[in-house]
Amino acid sequence: MQSKKYAIEIGGREMTAEFTDLAAKAQGSVLMRVGETAVLVTAVMAPAARKGAETIDFVPLTVDYEERFYAAREIMGGSFVRREGKPSEEAILTARAIDRTLRPLFDQRLRYDIQVVALVLSLGAQDPDTLSIIGASLALGASDIPWNGPVSAVRAHTDHFSFIVCGKNGKVIMMEGGGKEIMEKNVGTAIEGALKEVERIQEWQERIIKEIGKPKRELLFGEETQDVRAAGEERARARRAILEKGVRADGRGVDKLRPLFAQKGGFLQGVHGSGLFYRGGTHVLSVLTRDTRDAAQNIETIERRGEKKYFLHHYNSFPFGSGETGRLGSNRRAIGHGALVERALASVVPAPDAYPYTLRLVSEALSSDGSTSMASVCAGTLALQDGGVPIAAPVAGVAMGLVDSTILTDISGAEDHIGDMDLKVAGTRQGITALQMDVKNEGVSPAVIADALTKARVAREKILEMMR
Repeated sequence: MQSKKYAIEIGGREMTAEFTDLAAKAQGSVLMRVGETAVLVTAVMAPAARKGAETIDFVPLTVDYEERFYAAREIMGGSFVRREGKPSEEAILTARAIDRTLRPLFDQRLRYDIQVVALVLSLGAQDPDTLSIIGASLALGASDIPWNGPVSAVRAHTDHFSFIVCGKNGKVIMMEGGGKEIMEKNVGTAIEGALKEVERIQEWQERIIKEIGKPKRELLFGEETQDVRAAGEERARARRAILEKGVRADGRGVDKLRPLFAQKGGFLQGVHGSGLFYRGGTHVLSVLTRDTRDAAQNIETIERRGEKKYFLHHYNSFPFGSGETGRLGSNRRAIGHGALVERALASVVPAPDAYPYTLRLVSEALSSDGSTSMASVCAGTLALQDGGVPIAAPVAGVAMGLVDSTILTDISGAEDHIGDMDLKVAGTRQGITALQMDVKNEGVSPAVIADALTKARVAREKILEMMR
């Protein structure tokens, strides 16, 4: 077995990256370890662009995060099934975090299929999520796959609030997390501290890639179709109007919310609680079901076994919500949105030992024009209140965008497409309970994030006042 190992100290523990011939046919692979936690991360790119490449407008990147119960020294539960099946919700959320960190750093014209796989081989005290992101960066960086990394990830903890920060060159590319209410200035301080560690890991990665990295492949890009060129020109015009005139496509100023509507109860008679929330063309219905504690969800993943979950939120969207046809059913996006809303509301729902019920919220995104997840936070709050749940405080959410250096409040679907940032912020009057950010460029500075969080608070207070 061939092996070359590199080490760095992170948070008082040694992290190693070992390049071996375990996955010899992958173009890039690395075995990441911290303590007993070990993750094998691989990267492969197809030899040629996919068929019909000229008709798609996205980088065909697939990220898979695979858990094995042997990693936790367990045999999967259940009377009959002993083999791992579909990925857990936690696995899907980790795969999404990796994807959203890597994707902005590819040439956006690239139409070669790329797959990154993170396989958890052993589980110790270290959470594999940040380890997998760093491993994906090293697997791509050391391979011949063209990619503008490396990128690094750390987990920040402050004031009962935990979140992942991923970035490079002093800028944030992806972050997400939640917890108890936290002030915006404390989030900013935590981000700045996290970026110092990110910078140190980035320098370590750069030294490794310089030493063992392969020359990058030359890519062939097809001619842009007339439709693609037209879409690009329409994007440039919309951005120019915002930058030069401060005017958005729907006529709003950069800090203005779309028209709001909220209703607590009175819509469905046969349920325990309901809430309706409109923000412009985004319309969400949330419905509450209250059941006994016996209805709690049993958690069985490699990281969490034997736990019970007494508050659940599930999110659904439909093709008709965008005026389209298509298949119904849950997907990674729906699971990610559901988890974000659940995180935003979890800290205000009564603790299980103080409340004798299991609660399930379901948010139905019936009309979609941007930020259905943040509308689900608002609708979910109303449904909880309609059902008589003694929440600590109402929660609202809003999505913030960015065009160059101009921050946009309450972005529409079109603005999400043309903009550089999607920052979702949910919270109470007291502080933030959940946030999530991804970008389409190579990162956003802490100063821009701080400004966006401040403007998000102003918008959130307006929404909360209307809901009240």
